[in-house]
Amino acid sequence: MYVRLWGLQVQLSPWTAFVLFTWLNLLIFVDRGIIPGSTIEFNQFIVATTGTHQSDVLLGLLQSSFVVGLVGGAVLFGHFAHRYDPFFLTGVGISVWAVAGICAGLSYYVRSYGLLLVARVVSGLGEASLLCNIPPWIQTHAPKGQQGAWLGLFYTAIPVGTALGYAYSAALATSVGWPVAFFVEVATVAPVV
Repeated sequence: MYVRLWGLQVQLSPWTAFVLFTWLNLLIFVDRGIIPGSTIEFNQFIVATTGTHQSDVLLGLLQSSFVVGLVGGAVLFGHFAHRYDPFFLTGVGISVWAVAGICAGLSYYVRSYGLLLVARVVSGLGEASLLCNIPPWIQTHAPKGQQGAWLGLFYTAIPVGTALGYAYSAALATSVGWPVAFFVEVATVAPVV
């Protein structure tokens, strides 16, 4: 399998590509753990930017808003999977996800709950590309008889990434602030995109 890397054509083994995709899947679920891992800090942000005293409602909306983007993105990327290369679509989607991460972090500095909410919806849209395109790729490219094991490892990123996201977010929110959690994850994923 050949991919373009900084203008060069590089050959990746299916195992190497699988490791990269599993790493991306892990980062997506780390991202999902950022908000629930720092509920106190996010509640403070919501109160400060919206003036509401029912911040738990807006926090719940914030935590689940990515599903709106995920559903729309699944339809979009699922449709385009028949016309475009899955790696191209995944790169586009993860790029969208990274831009959403930057916007989520910036929302703190511009003091905008609305920007954070939109960023979370767009985050779901971007992550749909990976979740729509990579499982079929694994089924096709995993060694015969190991497709289930590869899919199992790929989906292990869901609980592991979410748990890491909680701890990661809590550690950063109390030390340097929750926006940094979004910026660090984007910096981590940028070379892979």
